[in-house]
Amino acid sequence: MSPTPSIVSVLLAATVLQIGCGGGRARDVAGERRPGSRGATTGASDAGAAVPSVPPPPRAIAQPEARGAKTRVLVHAGARAVAVDADNLYYGDTEQDAVFAVPKAGGEPRRLARRAPVAGTFALDQDELAWVATPGDVVLRVNVKTEASSTLHDKGIFSDVAADRGEFFITEVFGAGGAILRATKGTTTKIATLDASPRALVVSGDQLFVTTPQKLLRATRTRGDVETIATGTGFDSPQAAGDFVYVVATEPDGTGRRIARIPKAGGTLTPLVRDVRDAPMEVAGDEILYFAAGRPQLRAMALAGGSSRIVAEDEAFSYAAALASDASTVYVATGAGEDGVILAVPRK
Repeated sequence: MSPTPSIVSVLLAATVLQIGCGGGRARDVAGERRPGSRGATTGASDAGAAVPSVPPPPRAIAQPEARGAKTRVLVHAGARAVAVDADNLYYGDTEQDAVFAVPKAGGEPRRLARRAPVAGTFALDQDELAWVATPGDVVLRVNVKTEASSTLHDKGIFSDVAADRGEFFITEVFGAGGAILRATKGTTTKIATLDASPRALVVSGDQLFVTTPQKLLRATRTRGDVETIATGTGFDSPQAAGDFVYVVATEPDGTGRRIARIPKAGGTLTPLVRDVRDAPMEVAGDEILYFAAGRPQLRAMALAGGSSRIVAEDEAFSYAAALASDASTVYVATGAGEDGVILAVPRK
């Protein structure tokens, strides 16, 4: 029996509707994308539907590259004093409370003696290394070859030690003043009394130069009078070269730190570098090495003055605690405790 025309009409309408609504289903499953159309796929089933957009890949933001030489980690240690000779770097590890030597080319550290130094108090003369041991009540020394150690002086409060030609010079603090001591051949002698607390000293020939908070003092290696050759604020890190002494000092208006030069004979204090970080500096050959205040940079400037140059830039320099250098490399102790490292930085 044949279906009635009305039933046939209904079936035909349903078939047309199915074809019109569901056509192209196989192409939609395939997920085919049209070139140049973001988030759109071919197929009638997506017609008129809201298609989620695909965000573009994030733009790469260029970061400024560090300028200057590339730094390398020589050793992991929280150090506040370093010294260098032809083969080794010497440092005090505050965590292990000891003094170590490590080859400049890298290698295993070798412990030389117990008691780490206070900040910046290493003095190396030939094979003898001396330092003010933490917390500042004794001055020790060790032979870096034989590892034989001994006490230079104790039972006091000491701020610094320097060494030259087999003699050691020590600054002692007591009350509002202090003294300069000379230790040689097992005997310690007081060679000068100071009217202010000494911070640091440097030996140059037959003369000693001592910084106090507001003065740069000059004395001799033997007994003699102490003379004030410059006044200012915040004197520290004295270095001697040629006819001058170089110090870090506070700007007269108290806004920052600077490096200044003073004639050894006394005279006018001449500012050389401004915006200096409150950190150690060193005269190395014909250059001054220092840390900039505004950026984590190790910089160098000729002793004669002029423009400075960037030696290296590293975020670790923001926490620099000590530095030492030879003709080719600067060694920077930075950080503290487990985060402490000593970096080796090419000078040129």
